Amino acid sequence: MSNQFFCYLIVFSLALSSICYELILAQSLSAFLENTVLRYSVTIGLYMCSLGIGALFAGEKWTRKSVINLLKIEIGLTMIGGFSVAMLFLTDALNVGRMGFLIMSHALIIAIGFLSGFEIPLLVRMAGFYQQSPVNQVLAINYAGAFCGTVLFAFYLYPHVGLLPAAFLIGIVNAVSGLFLYFEEKQVETTDLKVFYSILYLLVFLFLILSLCVIYGDSINSFFIHQYLSK
Repeated sequence: MSNQFFCYLIVFSLALSSICYELILAQSLSAFLENTVLRYSVTIGLYMCSLGIGALFAGEKWTRKSVINLLKIEIGLTMIGGFSVAMLFLTDALNVGRMGFLIMSHALIIAIGFLSGFEIPLLVRMAGFYQQSPVNQVLAINYAGAFCGTVLFAFYLYPHVGLLPAAFLIGIVNAVSGLFLYFEEKQVETTDLKVFYSILYLLVFLFLILSLCVIYGDSINSFFIHQYLSK
């Protein structure tokens, strides 16, 4: 398979992961705070706004080293998104009050949206290594990935996996997407190779941690649910 194929596979899977994180958070918030319509509306609205702000901030300074910066973003998204529902349970357990819980939960939504938006110019720059004008292809694949993420959440993750294990599972998808950046090594400057491999090793570590979380997902979920109900 060509490196260009892996490039577009990364675009697709990152978009899928991003929207799945937000849907998982929206449904989690509707469980914690009720009012499902409000939670989904605010979550998607904040997500779209944060996407735009993230894309706006990804200027030439960042796109010059697109692969390295993408790897850094995948570390952040894997950690924040993969453990997002666990962080909601922990925030609730700390008894920070409704306002504190709202601040924390919406900070997660904004962070995921911002980082996902920041990815887009970097992905366009990375894809541009293979052809002159990849913007339309990158956006088309990005939107297709987001659509598939909504279908995956609605028909499989939510009804069959559960919210906490689903976040772990999508975190794995995100980590693997980051690991596919290994195939873009030729775009990395020689002076950055040490950093490049260090971040890849960290993604492997996160992949292993999240894999253990998926394996023991039911037990972890039961623990958090018990703590929530015993308050």
